[in-house]
Amino acid sequence: MTRAAAAFLSIAAAAAVVGFAFTAPAKASEHALSAAIPDATELARQRTRNSLNLAAKLLCSGVFVSGRDPEAFIEEDLHWYGYNFFDWDKTQWTIDREAGAVRLVNDEEGRGGRLQASALFEEGYGCALSPPRATRLPVSRPPRRRTAAAEPLPISEGGDREALEAMLDAAFSETKGAAPQRTRALLVLKDGAIVAERYAEEYNAETAFIGWSMGKSVAAILFGAFVHRAGIDIDAPAPVSAWKGASDPRRTITSRHLLNMSGGLKFLNPGIDDSLYYSDLHDHESVYFRAQDTEAFALGRPLAQTPGKAFAYRNTNTLSLLAVIREGLEGEEIVPFADEAVFSRIGAQSMALETDLYGNPIITGFVYGTARDWARLGQLVLKDGVVKGERILPEGWRDGVMLAPSPAFDAYGGQMWLNTRGAFPRAPRDAGYFLGWGRQVVMVIPSRNVVIVRLGLSDGDFDPYFDEIIAATLSALD
Repeated sequence: MTRAAAAFLSIAAAAAVVGFAFTAPAKASEHALSAAIPDATELARQRTRNSLNLAAKLLCSGVFVSGRDPEAFIEEDLHWYGYNFFDWDKTQWTIDREAGAVRLVNDEEGRGGRLQASALFEEGYGCALSPPRATRLPVSRPPRRRTAAAEPLPISEGGDREALEAMLDAAFSETKGAAPQRTRALLVLKDGAIVAERYAEEYNAETAFIGWSMGKSVAAILFGAFVHRAGIDIDAPAPVSAWKGASDPRRTITSRHLLNMSGGLKFLNPGIDDSLYYSDLHDHESVYFRAQDTEAFALGRPLAQTPGKAFAYRNTNTLSLLAVIREGLEGEEIVPFADEAVFSRIGAQSMALETDLYGNPIITGFVYGTARDWARLGQLVLKDGVVKGERILPEGWRDGVMLAPSPAFDAYGGQMWLNTRGAFPRAPRDAGYFLGWGRQVVMVIPSRNVVIVRLGLSDGDFDPYFDEIIAATLSALD
């Protein structure tokens, strides 16, 4: 019996509560695009339930991982996100700090009865959706392999100090009439040392920030560490057991296809204005709001396009990369591997890879770390996987994989966005960046030996705002 099956059997009964979206490991036929679309009433109920689930998980992480005040987090973060398909005024929330538990209950009329969502915190791993009233997560997680306190990043007084301070002042100032940027942390490394760093009120160097899709770039780093250990060929068919059938068309998917977001797997991702957004048919976001085996769900998707031919920004590509790692580790879990192979070696001790109920990291969105540790990850990419003279990623992983333009879309590389088309006109064209929802950014600029980290919640018009930061920073460092 697989670990997912065992976990499912152990908690299925606990999940039999109205409104909790708990599913067994997914099959390829589930959530097909041809599935019948529910009527408006059922869609409304699904969107309410699913967004309630995500809100419970995020509130849990906000309180127990990031150390935020719950009322401030609900007001400043959860009210901001675009997935609120429920009325907060008709929603009760409770936090049990001793148990590390968060529970939301919604009683809106017309939703078919009470809906509830719960999440549990586990030290070292963060939060995960859980069946209501559960007191522990069903799958035991191995101990983290974090080393003792890391050496602090060096601080440099280099560059034009007055100009750097002016850049920070501008970055944290909201312009009247312009979209709020809500920058909470901004940090710049030059030659591996901090030359600029500032935090908004109530945040500091110890705050763990969610990276959202910046986690995809973290996945590419972990995959590189795995390749360095295992020596697999990323241009050969990805070693995924579920795809090895003689007649399975997915057997032609390579690891590079997955890195480039061109694996070709079907994964519905409707826009925010679509009626299916945050419904049960929303495959791409379901990894965040449904308590399921995310690995099985990703690997079970059928092929929709010829691998390598089309760029499709989908979570299934990244989650499939993690499946390659897990199978190759032969019993070792991914999070301890990440600690040993990457995080501890670069001193990124705050990094938390939150998992699903089955222990699979939801690395496509639920990765937390301090601004300094996000900067350490950017610096690792900048230095092509070498830290303190030790190589932990394959030689050429930066330019040959992460910053190498995809044949399917030249503004994307190996789980990193590229500035090849000048999305940020005043940044060098060799720049690449981790990018997450709300405009979390870790920009790596090899030609200038610079890393820029920005964390916050942008309301729009982010690119020109950040372009000014880039220009002012590089000018101050000339």
